Amino acid sequence: MKFEKKFRFDYEAHGISEENGYIKWYDWKTVRKPVRIIGFAAIAAIFVLSRAFKEELNAYGKPTAVLAALAALTVLLLVVIPLHEILHLLVMSKGKLDGNCIITYGQGAVSAVYTAELTRGCQLASLICPFIVFAVVFSAAALAASGAVRLFFVYLLMMSSLSSYTDILMFFYMLKKVGKGDTVFGPYKKPANLNKE
Repeated sequence: MKFEKKFRFDYEAHGISEENGYIKWYDWKTVRKPVRIIGFAAIAAIFVLSRAFKEELNAYGKPTAVLAALAALTVLLLVVIPLHEILHLLVMSKGKLDGNCIITYGQGAVSAVYTAELTRGCQLASLICPFIVFAVVFSAAALAASGAVRLFFVYLLMMSSLSSYTDILMFFYMLKKVGKGDTVFGPYKKPANLNKE
């Protein structure tokens, strides 16, 4: 596994081009608007939920609630987000975390990149894996804990779920845009009929 600032795919080195039969299935310009709309909707939903459960939050006391939120945000940034990206790569590399695995960072974002072809199923599993893992872990922890610790895990559950909304959108977008027999290399797909040649 490698760490690179503002990583760029080397399509030419891998023979990835439309002339070779590859089709661009994903373009940020196409999905940027729905991603932003869903992001704003998710933030609004959290705000509405926090107002709906105002009495429950007040039971903890404002200082405790604020401290739990700050602690959850710190853990999210320093632990959960790096692990989130590693979980993507663990699925894509089938547990190997080999030289094709790259964590790239820049412009306020961290992303997992795999520089080899993947099956549709593998890419779909990698997209949804972090959301499921953290939802299960933090839900179980919140149910097992009590007091301020429970509130901390509830905040962490909400924050980690919110940080997965682009993955969830891409999961459904990929179901629509990439066929069952296709393979993917970054934003390009190799149609099933070319894979049989």
